[in-house]
Amino acid sequence: MAEVKRIEIIRYLYHHQGAHSCGEIKVSLNMSKSNRSYHLKILQEAGIINDP
Repeated sequence: MAEVKRIEIIRYLYHHQGAHSCGEIKVSLNMSKSNRSYHLKILQEAGIINDP
């Protein structure tokens, strides 16, 4: 959880509650696809976020 990008993703999702696409996260946080996928996978495995 201490990774800065993961914290940014969690903050983004908290402040913009609702369903979000990876593209929205990419634009808002300026993350590459591979970097974004990596961090989302870790958050999902930890049970912090859900993949609909």
